[in-house]
Amino acid sequence: MNVNPGEMNKRIRIERMSREQDAAGYGPKTWEPVLEAWAKVTRESGSELRQREADYSLENLRLLLRTPAQVINRKMTVVYRGRRYEIDYLNDYGDRGEYLEMLVHRRTLEAS
Repeated sequence: MNVNPGEMNKRIRIERMSREQDAAGYGPKTWEPVLEAWAKVTRESGSELRQREADYSLENLRLLLRTPAQVINRKMTVVYRGRRYEIDYLNDYGDRGEYLEMLVHRRTLEAS
């Protein structure tokens, strides 16, 4: 599997949810950065759908980046071009530990 590192020209940020709790155990959810990296971003698909009387759009991306030292898991999110994407799938691309493939999605509610 040939990978052209020059195609990894889009900046992404991976974040994890953090919650600062008060004395009662409640607090706001915040996102803290885990990693910033260069990635190859490919739009896999996009669609619009209607569920429960509301219109949604769904965007799927495939990201390819060098395997980071930090552990990445599906509870984290990816921020790309100011938009937050949920991680669906993580893969050791080529099974050599050099590159990480991520499939991510973003679902948005469309204003009626």
